[in-house]
Amino acid sequence: MSTENRNISCDIYLDLIPLVRDEAASEDSKAFVFEHIKICASCRAEFENANPISNKAIDDKKIIKSIRKSMLFTGFLFIVFGALMGVYLSDSMGMFYNILIMPIVGACGYLTLKRKWYIVPACIFALTCIYLIVQQISGGVLANGPSIELIFMPLFLSSIYLMLTLLGVLITFLIKFALGKEGTK
Repeated sequence: MSTENRNISCDIYLDLIPLVRDEAASEDSKAFVFEHIKICASCRAEFENANPISNKAIDDKKIIKSIRKSMLFTGFLFIVFGALMGVYLSDSMGMFYNILIMPIVGACGYLTLKRKWYIVPACIFALTCIYLIVQQISGGVLANGPSIELIFMPLFLSSIYLMLTLLGVLITFLIKFALGKEGTK
């Protein structure tokens, strides 16, 4: 060992030991550490007792699959929560919030379900119709006999929400199309 290495503290060698164990150190650094641990018992003990490095390869496909699964779950949560919130607001003073809610639900449906995006607007239409018909029946619309109001109002509001959801799908499609075209230039 050269005399200049004798003046270096063990702290520097302790800093280099993990790099040597990870095979991340240069050949000179490795030689430097191996030369030192031949004569220094405490650094040799640290080198030998350090936790072994696992050379376990990272499975990128598994990580990407996990991220996709998480994003899919989050997308479904947005769709379900937005749809339920929008339908709940259908016959209240807050129904005008659906001008924002339904296009967002449509966009989430398009991004989450990809080729089966049409399920979301269809479900919004059906869910709104059923909810409003049940609400009108429980509100006593049939007390005076059958009424066109029982069917007309739910169909009218459901159609509006269907159009708003489709608007969200269309906007998302156009943005995705425009960004896709930009990327190919």
